[in-house]
Amino acid sequence: MNGINILLVMSFIFFIGSSIGWVLEVFYRRFFSDANPERKWINPGFLQGPYLPLYGISLLTLYLLARLPIGFIHNDVLKKIVLFIIMAAVITLVEYIAGLIFIKGMKIMLWDYTHEWGNIQGIICPKYTFYWMVLSAIYYFLIHGRVIDSIYWLSEHLAFSFFVGFFYGVFFIDFWVSLQISARVTKFARENQILVRYEDFKQKIVRKNESLKLRAHFFLQIRPSERSFTEVLKDYAGAITGGVTAVGETIGHTIKNAGQTIVHTGQTIKHTIIPDDKEKKSVYEKDVEQLENEE
Repeated sequence: MNGINILLVMSFIFFIGSSIGWVLEVFYRRFFSDANPERKWINPGFLQGPYLPLYGISLLTLYLLARLPIGFIHNDVLKKIVLFIIMAAVITLVEYIAGLIFIKGMKIMLWDYTHEWGNIQGIICPKYTFYWMVLSAIYYFLIHGRVIDSIYWLSEHLAFSFFVGFFYGVFFIDFWVSLQISARVTKFARENQILVRYEDFKQKIVRKNESLKLRAHFFLQIRPSERSFTEVLKDYAGAITGGVTAVGETIGHTIKNAGQTIVHTGQTIKHTIIPDDKEKKSVYEKDVEQLENEE
């Protein structure tokens, strides 16, 4: 195949992976996610449309790794197990890098595994690495050998090229719009020195719109109205910084009370444990007075 056809094939694999991944995430969040106790339909991810680029990159990674030469392993079962482990490890690394870019560069946490066992910075964890390994096996047995051949066949037809071009036209417009929205969130997060958990933030916008009796948008949850967007940003920052302020006030009250206790103790000593001898009494009172002034 020539270079253009290979590019079309890889572009289409990215599209298929992004779309299938989006469907998987929608159903997982609707029926299985603990973060969605209300069991509502949630549009996952950074973009507004029905695609998740991370899954597209992951499917491309699986496509390339499936060709990995591991002929030095002679046992077929062991060979496949090793291949699936490598696939899961590489995709987990891709997931970690993507999550870190958003956290460090944009102050946005697209997903949160903080409460999962063995997690690293809330970005990756063994549970989802295992899921990646299962998906790698499904891809290898059900997709790589059959569907890929069909994609190569389609790449020879002009209509296929038009379809791929149309998808990427919509995709890049969506990406640009979503980037502009996220830039506002990033600016606000940096000004308030907070980390915005994107899924939680989107849920707050949905609830805010419901309270304002505004029309709900499944694909435009992040910015259905300027009013709810701005208010939720302020509420979100207040909810985070408010907890820190409350802790600071508690510590301040504790220190203040401790200081009052010390002063009160000094006064008690002054009035009840002062020596009878006048000379010693005078020196002792000066010491207590100095202690009170220092406090």
